[in-house]
Amino acid sequence: MNLTGKTVFIAGGTSGLGLACAQEFSARGAAIVVGARRRELAEQIAAGLPDSLGVELDIADLESIVSAIAQATDRYGSIHANVNTAGVNTDVPIVDHDGKATVRIPELHDAFRAMVSTNLIGTFQMMSVMAAAMWTNEPDENGERGVIVNTSSSAAVEGAAWMTGYAGTKAGIIGYTLPAARDVAGQGIRINTIIAGGFSTPMLGPRGSQEYLSAVSKEIPNPQRIGRPDEFAQLAIHLVENTYMNAESIRIDGGIRLR
Repeated sequence: MNLTGKTVFIAGGTSGLGLACAQEFSARGAAIVVGARRRELAEQIAAGLPDSLGVELDIADLESIVSAIAQATDRYGSIHANVNTAGVNTDVPIVDHDGKATVRIPELHDAFRAMVSTNLIGTFQMMSVMAAAMWTNEPDENGERGVIVNTSSSAAVEGAAWMTGYAGTKAGIIGYTLPAARDVAGQGIRINTIIAGGFSTPMLGPRGSQEYLSAVSKEIPNPQRIGRPDEFAQLAIHLVENTYMNAESIRIDGGIRLR
């Protein structure tokens, strides 16, 4: 898909991977819709990009998705690409350090439910409403109507201890990819997933300390550093532009394997 003159909807576009995607796709000549829970920040970021719109979006809330996509189509007519980077991450093992079931610990059980609601259900909801919107697009010269790119994590395929809850929600996104692409087969809509390793984003939280990053970097074969958000965005762009990339879950992690 040629991005010039196309509209790209970024879910979670106010920080980290999503913000980098908004900036990089904009630089390719696309109109950008920045969707995020913090509407004012989404509008502020959109104001700094050419031909962009900021909208309030909570992917865990179906009506919020419907409203955000309606605002985007009212402004631009069609959405041609969608990158879903919105997500939450909390360490939720199956038992705590004292051997107590975490489902019996309210704050941890609630954190797990929040991850399921956003990462797993939210991503499904975004794909569903977005694919329906793309279905009505006029196909381009290659017969394409739209491209959806979701975000998973290396935790989904080899999650470390204490990441069980998060790993499960991200594994589900990989599981969506092939059947979802088949759901829209023949309609000119492609669906791919990026399996992201460690990136320098706010989601690292307490793991964002220099000590932690230095330790992790030594485990990355090449280059020995945490990924930059713009590198994620470059892969997202490739998955949109390359018309033969479909139903794939592709890693970007410098070759690290968690243990």
